[in-house]
Amino acid sequence: MPAPTAGPLGRDDVPAARELGPGWREFVDPGDVADGYVGNGEFVRERGGEELAASLVPLGCPGVDAVPPLPIARHALEATYRGVDGDAAVAVILDYPSPRSARLLLTRLADLLSRCSPPAPGEPAGPGRTVAVVRRASDRVLVDVRREVGTQAIPGTFYELGVRSGSQVGLLIVQRGPGDPPPDVPALLADLHRRIDGSTGNR
Repeated sequence: MPAPTAGPLGRDDVPAARELGPGWREFVDPGDVADGYVGNGEFVRERGGEELAASLVPLGCPGVDAVPPLPIARHALEATYRGVDGDAAVAVILDYPSPRSARLLLTRLADLLSRCSPPAPGEPAGPGRTVAVVRRASDRVLVDVRREVGTQAIPGTFYELGVRSGSQVGLLIVQRGPGDPPPDVPALLADLHRRIDGSTGNR
């Protein structure tokens, strides 16, 4: 069973549910062995660095094999949330051995997402494929908007935010249903910055 902490990281280092907007709550994810993780009865859980890095690679995008592997975090803590309409959100705080590794995470993730283009006319999407638009990318901040296409695609739009401070990276993915307004991206970025700037691992 995964611990509710990961190295120096604990529940104070992840966003509070209220930061995501009205009606959001902490969600105890029971886990899924088929997806490589199990729950622990809490909304925060430790994740393995290699398994977490693999889960960050976008689904079905052509050319992602040409991007060097994502760096492996020394510690990774995940938190899960649910909205009033069943929308989901996941936050991950990643603690790397060095600032260089943390920088590589955001730059390589942006490179991966830049390859997630829509299928060409007549090209089958298969069971699932990510289509992403990178709105802002640097070695300190990443903002992208993605959706899934294909026979098993999850409906709605996914907003991913990433920030880096020193050797830590905070990631937040928020799902919004069709027709729902987008999340408050500037406020969420600011909260992520506060979390990793004030975390035990960055003090």
